[in-house]
Amino acid sequence: MRSGLKRFQSGVSMIEVLVTVVILAIGLLGVAGLQVQAMRSSKVSYERNVILEHSARVMEAIRANPGIAESYAINSNALPATAPACTTGCTDVQRAQIDLVAIRDSLVASLNNFNPIFTLTVAPVAGGTEPPFEVDLTFQWTTRNDAGDSTTTFDYNTVSQI
Repeated sequence: MRSGLKRFQSGVSMIEVLVTVVILAIGLLGVAGLQVQAMRSSKVSYERNVILEHSARVMEAIRANPGIAESYAINSNALPATAPACTTGCTDVQRAQIDLVAIRDSLVASLNNFNPIFTLTVAPVAGGTEPPFEVDLTFQWTTRNDAGDSTTTFDYNTVSQI
């Protein structure tokens, strides 16, 4: 018998393998959780980008028609389902509605048919009656989580002088 010699272990025991697998699994679960959070943040970022784009479209429509700027003051829920059919001889309100209905429909399509609401107030600066106008534009939209079982409502507000 060799009583004075140490025996060296070679290879890996089952317990070491099990501990390694558990640690690796916990790490992968953490990475998966970060991926889900990144996807949610990406979705919200996309929606905010869409809102900013449509906000710019509203402001440009008002800038293009400064003489009828006050006709743009409306809540999107009060807009007709379709744009007025006039092509010539439109009233100021109809011209504003044509622009706003197109913007609303594009917004609904971009946000996957959620019901975004926007509210516009247009008032002359410093209580006057002529331009420049102060335009206060507020968007509100609701988004669902990936499972579809809860919603979150977001608001975006911008004030501009035209």
